[in-house]
Amino acid sequence: MVEFGQYHFFGDVDRASCEKLHLMIDEFRQTVFSDPILYNVLFNDGYAKENRAESFMDLTDSIWHRSLVKVALGYVRHMIDLATKPHLIVPNTPLIDTSGISGLVQPANAPGLTESGIDAEIVEALQINWLKLHGLSGLVRSYEKALSITFDEYNLKLLLTRIDNVRGLFLSHDWKEEQAIQDRVKKTLGNSEYRQVFGALDDAYYHTAVRLEHDAGKIYEMLYKNHAGKLFIPTEEDLKALIVKDRTRKNK
Repeated sequence: MVEFGQYHFFGDVDRASCEKLHLMIDEFRQTVFSDPILYNVLFNDGYAKENRAESFMDLTDSIWHRSLVKVALGYVRHMIDLATKPHLIVPNTPLIDTSGISGLVQPANAPGLTESGIDAEIVEALQINWLKLHGLSGLVRSYEKALSITFDEYNLKLLLTRIDNVRGLFLSHDWKEEQAIQDRVKKTLGNSEYRQVFGALDDAYYHTAVRLEHDAGKIYEMLYKNHAGKLFIPTEEDLKALIVKDRTRKNK
């Protein structure tokens, strides 16, 4: 997580007001998925929503680079799971019946799949390289961490946009908890320099995320140049397909 002091602001900006708003947004980032009232206010105009998103990985917004980081992060986490966790292998063809009763035979070299449908040979290669190649696991973990920190910044920007929406909501008079959240947002945003503070923090989140994304890209290049490292990152074609799929899905 980026410390507030690391954010760069352009021009004459009230940093104290920016920090106050930032602290509220970061609090919301940490609690929104465990607090249904807060979630409803931020993402559904205060109305109750049964099938809520469980994490920021379930949410899509208009920022293309956020989608890129999200799908890359989901991919590398999936590959780490394949490399570090045990998996049940399910043969593609019937097992050899040594009793001779059924007459079913499986060739000795028949490929198998994990319980989630992944080629067992790919999983085996991931696990062998993870254990044997010096420095590979550390490099992959560094890439995952870099993407995670970048994703946090894009999520702060996402929440800032939602908070701007909360400010103008018309909430039912008997929605006391929802109104309390809105009142806190209005108090934190203030009135006089609201747009200046909002714009300054929005720019700070975006430029920080882009910088961190660039840093993650350097690690990606290191993995791409490594034969085993390539196993943990998507191809350019796969990445494009995943981004398109992510950006066409509907939020919960």
